[in-house]
Amino acid sequence: MADSIINSFNIYCDESRVENKDSEIMVIGALIIPRNEKRNIFKKLNQIFIRRHFNQELKWNKVGKKYIDFYKEVINYFINNKSLQFR
Repeated sequence: MADSIINSFNIYCDESRVENKDSEIMVIGALIIPRNEKRNIFKKLNQIFIRRHFNQELKWNKVGKKYIDFYKEVINYFINNKSLQFR
């Protein structure tokens, strides 16, 4: 059982669309998290949300000056965490 958890991953996917009269653009992204790291990763992200007083859904098209440091911290966490894979 322990080996199967170590070698298992959770995959989270989402899509984003931009629609206008000339074109429709859609992007599909995925985040891959080792199952045995999930709890630690979620805990760390939750700490960032709490420390930065952010209680909304992340919306990259609504980044503003008020939360720019929060978004930078989230991005840096993803880049610097070798357990996370994203496409």
